[in-house]
Amino acid sequence: MAVYNKSLNELAYDFMELHRANSKDTDSLDIDQVKLWIDSARATIIKQRLDRNPFATDGSWLQRLTIAGASAAYFESTLGIPTPVNRRGGEGCIILVDDGTLFADKIEFTTYAEANAFNNGKFNADTKYAFIKDNKFFVKKELTASTLYATGVFQSPRLVAAFNGVSNFDSSETYPIDQSIADTMKEIITKANFNFTLQQIEDKVADGADSTTKAG
Repeated sequence: MAVYNKSLNELAYDFMELHRANSKDTDSLDIDQVKLWIDSARATIIKQRLDRNPFATDGSWLQRLTIAGASAAYFESTLGIPTPVNRRGGEGCIILVDDGTLFADKIEFTTYAEANAFNNGKFNADTKYAFIKDNKFFVKKELTASTLYATGVFQSPRLVAAFNGVSNFDSSETYPIDQSIADTMKEIITKANFNFTLQQIEDKVADGADSTTKAG
């Protein structure tokens, strides 16, 4: 699925223009509130899709999180990380954990509930594996790196950007959705927050000119 190549600011202004064009309500919208609706609708839609298929992750949804921590018998993040969208079964949607080096040993990702028994088998005793507990990121097994990278789908793209030190995410970064999410988001927000249903506007006069009229 193609990336929906717009920033959060552009998406929010699109929704505000849609509201002005279709609503009799003359009250001005708060752009920050519209952005919250966008974040919430995105997380809801992705969660529904992951509930249907936990592995149906589109690349355009992903963000890469830079995580600093202390290395010893296990790695623990210095700060709590932004909350990922959970797959069905409670596992955060983290599809890759790495230390940024080429050909490094793979770091598996699992749930905290399964962490203690994760590598008790004959063939995975030395496997490094990561989990999240109380929003802290952990890697069990000795690790020399003090910085890790987690690629996944997070509930708030803006919190991920801020965690990575990006201050102008709203205007300069592409918002992580695909076209189908953008379409479904439009339906959700117009129905739940704008109190109108989008309708196809019909040009009633076949004269080649735009003679559409807005219902109302």
